[in-house]
Amino acid sequence: MMFYLESVAATGPILVAMRRRLYPQKAYRTVLAMLAIGPLANAAPITFNTALPLSEGEGVARQQVIYSRASDKLNGTRREVTALTSVSVAGYGATSKLALFGVLPITDRDIRLGPMSDNMSGLGDATLFARYQIYQNDGPGRTVRLAPFAGVTVPTGRQGRTGDGSTDVFAGLVFTSASTDWNFDSQVR
Repeated sequence: MMFYLESVAATGPILVAMRRRLYPQKAYRTVLAMLAIGPLANAAPITFNTALPLSEGEGVARQQVIYSRASDKLNGTRREVTALTSVSVAGYGATSKLALFGVLPITDRDIRLGPMSDNMSGLGDATLFARYQIYQNDGPGRTVRLAPFAGVTVPTGRQGRTGDGSTDVFAGLVFTSASTDWNFDSQVR
């Protein structure tokens, strides 16, 4: 069962995913807590990069919890994967245009293949990246910004378990158009 909760005061949706058979009392308490604090939220989307600035010398921290489940049958054998991942993100405004970010996931994954099962838990692969604003057009109650970003994902997780064992570089461009009433973000990576 998926719940999408959106607060009138929040600029981005709050996503809570849960499954009835997995600790339903805790899941329902989480949903009730999100409904209670949702109207107090005032932040950009957590699942997406934006070109909005971080003030020089200031930081931001975000936490995201992702629950996922997949299952099927292959040649009569039941396959099932259940994962709970906590993603911590920290950002720092090095200058008025340059922002530095770090992303660290921690995962707990249960895998069942017929009668066999395995659990993979621990630190995932860490990501470090920088974003530099190259275009800014501000007006009363609105802004348009363009910022390229580049970074690296390093193998801090256990290869084949919670990480893929490779070092990966990436780059992209993010566009943001925002007003006091709405946000539009687009990213190419």
